[in-house]
Amino acid sequence: MKDEIIRLNELRLQQAELNNRKKYAYEQYLSENEELFSKIQEKDYDIAELTENIKLMALNKFKETGEKKLDFGVGIQVRKVLEYDDKEALKWAKDHGLALSLNKTAFKKFANADPMDFVNIKENVIATLPAKFKLDGDL
Repeated sequence: MKDEIIRLNELRLQQAELNNRKKYAYEQYLSENEELFSKIQEKDYDIAELTENIKLMALNKFKETGEKKLDFGVGIQVRKVLEYDDKEALKWAKDHGLALSLNKTAFKKFANADPMDFVNIKENVIATLPAKFKLDGDL
């Protein structure tokens, strides 16, 4: 057992040394590439900001025209969102012999097909952008 403990101790020391070297290498990598990471972060911010602006413009165009398929592959999706009290929904499910606990997926199907007094169905309208835009040369 003594030999195994000595070997384990050696392995732990070697592992600690390798982890220290890894940490140093990673810090060097971050330091040497700080400008690159800054530029990437800047582009990420610019893309997120422009994406939100395009989505807002798309939603405004949809409100004006009702069109869901917009230029360059930009689209509009209209999704139903059900708002209900979980306790009332569970009571309904039990009364209809559907569950001892609420199966939300099944309940939403029933609620969409036959709306209930305690369920409020709203439409959630979102704009979607394609991964690759359909520009003139790409058609």
